[in-house]
Formats: sequence, C-alpha cells, structure tokens
Amino acid sequence: FGDIPNNIPVVAYGRVAMSHFVTLDQLVKLASAPLKMGQVCSLEELPVHNLTGQVMGFALYRHKYKPLAARQQSLSISGLADFGVVMVNGQPMAQVNQQFDSGSMTVSIPAMPVDKDVTLDVLVGSSGRNNYRQ
Repeated sequence: FGDIPNNIPVVAYGRVAMSHFVTLDQLVKLASAPLKMGQVCSLEELPVHNLTGQVMGFALYRHKYKPLAARQQSLSISGLADFGVVMVNGQPMAQVNQQFDSGSMTVSIPAMPVDKDVTLDVLVGSSGRNNYRQ
C-alpha cells in the first residue's frame, strides 16, 4: 500500500472568544414545527426529507409529563448509533456514546415534585455511519 504519510502539524489558533450563543430552548423555538410521534424511532426512520429520514445531524426527542409520584425513576436507552445527551428540565443527566457505552445505558432521573411539569430531552447526534464494528 505504500508508505504511511507523516502526521499533519497541529496549528494553535490561540484564544477564541465566544460573543454570541443560543440555548437549546431558543434553538427549538427557531426550528420548524415539531414532529409528534406515538413512539420513538431512529433518525433514519423519521418522516422527513421526503420520507428518506435523517442520516446526519441532530435530533431532539422531547417528552413533557407530570410525575405520578415524587420518586427517582430510570430511563433505559439502547440502540443509540452515535451519541446522545439526556437532560431533565434542561439539566444534563448523562451522556451516551456508542464508542464507550455500546449505545446502551440506564439513566437515573431524580425525584421531581408531582405538581410540576417535567421536560425530558434526549439530544441525539449522528455523524454518519461507519462499518468498523459488526
């Protein structure tokens, strides 16, 4: 196959100041109307792009509910192909990464008051597909 090329030198850009940003909730308000689904499906199964699904980028799975009891609960995630961040009321609870977690994890959701709405978010990122694992 020939010689292995040398590493590309790393360039230091120095300090980069972030002057503008948007929160996830601000971004959601800017997005098109949400898809309302009866059950969770993969990015590729989402009814978008002329029903061809979404193969790269991000998708936010959001569920709002009122707890039935003020006790800790758990959320099981399996089959995640790339990575995801689980948040409760905007607070990160866990990260799931196929490379480290095999795409599966059980996340503890803290006890919440029964009289308040809870927002459960799973932000899923897809960077395309590879065939390194079987």
